[in-house]
Amino acid sequence: MYITCGRRGEDYLKETHCYDPGSNTWHTLADGPVRRAWHGMAALLDKLFVACYSCTSRQWSTVCPLPAGHGEPGIAVLDNRIYVLGGRSHNRGTRMGYVHIYDMEKDCWEEGPQLNNSISGLAACVLTLPRSLLREPPRGTPNRSQADADFASEVMSVSDWEEFDNSSED
Repeated sequence: MYITCGRRGEDYLKETHCYDPGSNTWHTLADGPVRRAWHGMAALLDKLFVACYSCTSRQWSTVCPLPAGHGEPGIAVLDNRIYVLGGRSHNRGTRMGYVHIYDMEKDCWEEGPQLNNSISGLAACVLTLPRSLLREPPRGTPNRSQADADFASEVMSVSDWEEFDNSSED
């Protein structure tokens, strides 16, 4: 478990700490490149992204900057891409509906679909579900296959959603 930056009173921090559950202790690591708070952080391929901290080399590096700042955003990783969702522009004092998607291989950001409403302070996560939960009738209905599906091989990816009609009149 890693924590980065934050605030102590009025002071913005650039500290990095790591918790070791084996020894039940916190360790201080290299300071981040910038003092910050209200940020989000994501782990992807042995790296922590606020800027970019390598857990292997224990050093920070910078990545392509976000097109717009996101304070208090939701952060999620899906298909090796980091999604930064909504948040607050502290410069403008407003909530945002931006979605920015980071591609680590290309070191670039692209714009995702705007959120329906501007929101800050949100939490985000990715939940992968077996296809059988989304496509097959519930257990006990006549159309359900008798054999339970191999769930590991049936997890849907992002591209599967394009084929799956999830429209609703709700």
